[in-house]
Amino acid sequence: KLVLLPGVELALKNGAILKVRGPIYSLGTEGKPVKISIQSSADKGLLGSWGGLLVQQSSRESYLNHTIIKGTSFSGLPERQASSGLTGCITFYQSNVQIKQSQFNNLQCEDALNIISSNFTIDRTTIDGSSADAFDSDFSTGNISDSTFIHIGNDGVDVSGSTVNIHSSRFNDINDKA
Repeated sequence: KLVLLPGVELALKNGAILKVRGPIYSLGTEGKPVKISIQSSADKGLLGSWGGLLVQQSSRESYLNHTIIKGTSFSGLPERQASSGLTGCITFYQSNVQIKQSQFNNLQCEDALNIISSNFTIDRTTIDGSSADAFDSDFSTGNISDSTFIHIGNDGVDVSGSTVNIHSSRFNDINDKA
């Protein structure tokens, strides 16, 4: 498991990917959020290299509370996958997750947030400035409430084989479907 306490700052540079086989507990507070920066490297070549976080096959639920995930936005994606084969800057694979009062800003990936084969809750969260899709749910079940999707290069929410309920959320400046 990975535990990030209030005020922690984690920098993933030059396309680095942090892989966690187990839950992540990002336990920021309103006054001391956890900050994760993802610095893409468009010049890395083969399949692009945007870096990020992969949480996989966790038997326990992950929590992101008051977490700010910030990328290095720039125009155009060199490819639709990172060199690792991931499409998301933040990916939960077979790992249930609750994301509350968090922000995903300026992420340079095919999906700012990708949840695959998992259950999820996204509440009071903002995805702003995603270069492609903001949120992609594949074969998952979950709820999105009181959240905002703004300045999105492609889809606000993209689903495949999923059941997603969206309540009291806002979509603004979406270049494809909300």
